[in-house]
Amino acid sequence: MQRRQFLKNRKIGEDIIDNKIYYITSDYKIIKLNNDDFNASITLNTRDGDKNIIVFDNSVTSIGWGAFDGCFSLTTITIPESVTSIGKEAFFNCKSLASIDIPEGVTSIGSQAFYYCSSLTSINIPESVTSIGNYAFSGCRSLTSIVVAEGNVVYDSRNGCNAIIKINSNALIVGCSTTIIPDSVTSIGEYAFDSCSELISIILPDRVTSIGNYAFYKCSNLISVTLPDSMTGIGYGAFRDCSSLTSIDIPEGVTSIRNYTFDGCSSLTTVTLPESVTSIGDYAFYGCKSLASVNIPESVTSIGDRAFSGCSKLTAITCYAITPPTIDNDTFYNVEKSIPVYVPEDSVEAYKTAEYWSEFTNFQPPSIASGTCGDNLTWRLTEEYELVIGGTGDMYNYRYGNAPWYEYREMINMVILPDGLTSIGNQAFNDYSNLTSINIPASVTSIGEYAFSYCNNLTSITIPEDSQLTSIGHEAFYNCSNLVSITIPASVTSIGASTFNGCSSLASITSKAITPPSVSIYAFNYVSKSIPVYVPAESVSAYQSANYWKEFTNIQAI
Repeated sequence: MQRRQFLKNRKIGEDIIDNKIYYITSDYKIIKLNNDDFNASITLNTRDGDKNIIVFDNSVTSIGWGAFDGCFSLTTITIPESVTSIGKEAFFNCKSLASIDIPEGVTSIGSQAFYYCSSLTSINIPESVTSIGNYAFSGCRSLTSIVVAEGNVVYDSRNGCNAIIKINSNALIVGCSTTIIPDSVTSIGEYAFDSCSELISIILPDRVTSIGNYAFYKCSNLISVTLPDSMTGIGYGAFRDCSSLTSIDIPEGVTSIRNYTFDGCSSLTTVTLPESVTSIGDYAFYGCKSLASVNIPESVTSIGDRAFSGCSKLTAITCYAITPPTIDNDTFYNVEKSIPVYVPEDSVEAYKTAEYWSEFTNFQPPSIASGTCGDNLTWRLTEEYELVIGGTGDMYNYRYGNAPWYEYREMINMVILPDGLTSIGNQAFNDYSNLTSINIPASVTSIGEYAFSYCNNLTSITIPEDSQLTSIGHEAFYNCSNLVSITIPASVTSIGASTFNGCSSLASITSKAITPPSVSIYAFNYVSKSIPVYVPAESVSAYQSANYWKEFTNIQAI
């Protein structure tokens, strides 16, 4: 850059001289500085009109270690063209610094030079810079523009990607919320996206093999991360305090979940660990309080201190390791010890006696598959193809074909629902041809739309006398053509459209509700209207005159 162009670009100070630095503070106060922080001695540090001025006895060539460290009120500074180096922590935590021009001629920027300059919105790296220290721009959460001058032989911001990339290694060392990672990048550097709170999603290119320590630390709005199959290493604390991250799929090839990797990911509900993982480090999933279940691969031999501490919503643990992995006394601190722990059948006794594993009280053989199906509900499919739901609360609603156990629908022969379940989700068991019976717990208050539709081998539904069931959704039992009888509990107030439509084998209906439940259109379509319908004695006439109920010709007292 020519000197006149440099002068033209200056924001403050008209008489830029190599022995002067101009700066502005939000409180208009003079910053106390030390001679040791510069290569020249300070002769004057005073207010000069609408700005402050520092005068030195010689040309300033370096801004030393921590020169402006903690100058919270510093908003703008003019660096003389004579400066060739910006030292370590030179502007550390200058949280009001909104802009800075790094002049052509600067060759080195020290480690943490602009660390946590949280108001800085843009960086322009001149052609002359050949060295940028570790974490130089970490924590600059307001950055939206990063440009490396063309002609720089060490760094670039190729294709306008809004990042700093080392040319020789293709390592991305500084990013921001607007970064588009080029396909040529092979690694993400330490603290590269530290505190990028506006970053919402990130897709790493296929060539990326490693993520550095704390690379995405405190990306508090990061929801989605896609890791490539090429990934082999994830650094310490790489996603620490990514409090909005909901799921993560670790690629095959990663061998270790290192210390603090997902510590503080409080929204994380699901994590997939590959068979290549052999160890889970200290605090790896500490405070993942939304994690409902975890599957630990057979390859894992050790799980570190407090790795799952604070995962208070864990309702199931599956560990496929034949030999119990070594754990510490606090590995599962604050995790309920009565939850099911699924382990290899031949290893149940080993887990029961293994140090610290022995604190758990409910070891069971493993499942073919497992996961979550509600905020506080888990599911597992046993080797006998029994689908076991565990926990309490509402089941999630699903669209056709996207219930998590749907791919096993042709093998599932039994569904076991827990006491404490409060709703059965829409489309939960739609088209399960091997299901012959179902027991609905008393705690269930609603059965969702299409919940058991097309279960054409379902012959019996058992609902207890003390049931709290109030509503049965439309088409809930649509075309259950082998269902021979149904008892509707006294608590039911509504039956949806086409709920029992196509249940052509129904030979009797019992409704214990004193007030006839409201029935929507086609609820009993293709059901013989001459079958006996048993109702409370005092309600026979009410049913005989109620919409849709009155179509039945054989309403009798129970």
